[in-house]
Amino acid sequence: MVVPALQQVASPPDQIEAEAVAALFFPEDRPLAGAAGLLDWRLNGLLTDLIKTGKITGQLGEQLWIQSNGKLRAPWVLLVGGGERQVLADADKFRQVMEHLLLVAADSGIRRLVVGVDQDGQLGRDIHAGLIEEVWFKLAPENMQCLVSFDQSWVKR
Repeated sequence: MVVPALQQVASPPDQIEAEAVAALFFPEDRPLAGAAGLLDWRLNGLLTDLIKTGKITGQLGEQLWIQSNGKLRAPWVLLVGGGERQVLADADKFRQVMEHLLLVAADSGIRRLVVGVDQDGQLGRDIHAGLIEEVWFKLAPENMQCLVSFDQSWVKR
């Protein structure tokens, strides 16, 4: 039996073993940035191709499941549209988007989820972590573990 848990991890989201890895993506990010950009790279530009053909946009509430190609430690990728990147700087909107992301994963039966969180907002890591924890305890799926990665060591500066 999986014990419900929320935990921060110090590894990039593509390197953590789980059933699914999730990230937010935004309409104004072209090319994709942050965790979504990392996942796109690992998926050989599949997300970029879907954006170019208009199949996905990053609009608020949009969600997409993609089967991994073996370059990730998770067999599934969940992308959730964040609306505008500014959501990372707005506590209420960030909370709502994270609630949507966790509900989609839980409703899909995911028991071990990794969420890659970008740090482009004014709120900062500690506030983002607190908001995710707040949503987690509100939803608290009984059979789900959620690992949150703020790691951006792979980002070229």
